[in-house]
Amino acid sequence: MEYTFVFTDELKSEGIARELVNRVQNLRKDSGLEVTDKIRLTVECASEIQAVIAQNEEYVCNEVLVTEISFGSFDGEALVVDLVQEGDAKIGLVKS
Repeated sequence: MEYTFVFTDELKSEGIARELVNRVQNLRKDSGLEVTDKIRLTVECASEIQAVIAQNEEYVCNEVLVTEISFGSFDGEALVVDLVQEGDAKIGLVKS
C-alpha cells in the first residue's frame, strides 16, 4: 500500500509556528528566564515568514508567554534560526 502526503498551506503555516515556538522556548531557557516570565519577541525574517507568524500570533504568544511580537532588523545580538530554510530568521527576546 502506498501513501501520499499532501502538505497544505495551513499545515506548512502551523509547522513554521511550531518551529518558532520551539526556538523561542530554547532561547528562553538559554537566557535564564523563568517559565512564568513574560517576554517581548522580535523577529527578523522574510515577508512570507512574517505573514505566517502574524497569522499564528495568538498560538505563539500563548505557548511562550509573548506579550508583543515585533518585526524588524537587529542592531544587537540575535539568534539565527531555521524556520523554513537554513538561517532564514533571527530572533531576540527581552523580559516584559
